[in-house]
Amino acid sequence: MFNANYQRAPISLLQIAPTLAEFFGVHLNSQTRPVQQILDFAYSRKPVPQVVVLVVIDSLDFRFYADFADELEGIHELVKRDGLLFECETVSSHTTPAIASILTGLPPESHGILTGDDVGTSKVNSILEILEDSGKPATVAIETKGAEPLGG
Repeated sequence: MFNANYQRAPISLLQIAPTLAEFFGVHLNSQTRPVQQILDFAYSRKPVPQVVVLVVIDSLDFRFYADFADELEGIHELVKRDGLLFECETVSSHTTPAIASILTGLPPESHGILTGDDVGTSKVNSILEILEDSGKPATVAIETKGAEPLGG
């Protein structure tokens, strides 16, 4: 069912931001190593991509995805054609700290974002902020409920 772009060895959510930082050549304060498989995949594309799209599907269990991948045609076809698919080991059973870890490369106890009320209060810059500060445009598209803590 899965093609060569599906990676069976799980990676940690903490490795996403360091991988993006390495790819875009910016500094990120994280002790976590980037995912070499992702970097090799990106650098093997000709031309090397200037845009990276990271899709996080919260609460979609990987085994559920595997069982229904054929029915999730849009996502599955995109991955087969242009991307990589990883099962990631989480650092929290709650969405907010897990997403903050994806974007900072730090565990929840280090970035301090544990609830929606903590969003915007952390002294730690996300990979998106670091990219923007270095002149590289970055954006996030998020569903309405998840964006509530970002209001204002």
